[in-house]
Amino acid sequence: MYYLGCGKRGVSEKSVKVVPKLVYWLSYPLVFPIGGFILFAVVGGVVAEILGFELIKPVILTGFVTTSLLTCWGIFKDFQRMFFELDTHFLTVGRGPKQVRVAIDEIEAVMLGLPNDVPWWMKTRVLRETVNTMRTHSLVLRLKGNRVLPLVNGIRLLKNGEEFLNALLRENQQKVRGSDSYTVAETKSLRVPRWNVILKVEKETITKTYA
Repeated sequence: MYYLGCGKRGVSEKSVKVVPKLVYWLSYPLVFPIGGFILFAVVGGVVAEILGFELIKPVILTGFVTTSLLTCWGIFKDFQRMFFELDTHFLTVGRGPKQVRVAIDEIEAVMLGLPNDVPWWMKTRVLRETVNTMRTHSLVLRLKGNRVLPLVNGIRLLKNGEEFLNALLRENQQKVRGSDSYTVAETKSLRVPRWNVILKVEKETITKTYA
């Protein structure tokens, strides 16, 4: 665990490094297959009811293949993006070609919570409570140059995640804002956030870019 006492700018001279815990990686083979099976079982049941013939085996096979691909895709994406490092000068998110490196001085504001504007499908009974919790506990950095950086909210699943969050907030304590401080363009860009990816906000359009 890193010491987060006050240094030159409020953060220890040592960097705070964050990586996913083992339980995070184990959640993939548990969450995706179960969710995929339920989805395909519902779809298969509806189609079978309409067409009048059995689709159990095709549904199981399709669900297995699809969830396996989704699991591999999710692990690959998170392997690139679910790594953080914070020191007195820079915030580094991810690694490899998708790495995002932001100078602390580039941060104009730290918004606590995402905007309330969400797509209709996030308001369904199945997703509403989970989505609201995720968005309430999320963190978004407003950067110079009309950019925003939504940070992943699974802090408890990250080693040193809480220390990282506390250090980031302490370093930018004068820049902390509520979820009511978003501009119209920022609100639109964050309806379905792309975690750990810098979004360029230009009026009512956004272009994905990497630092």
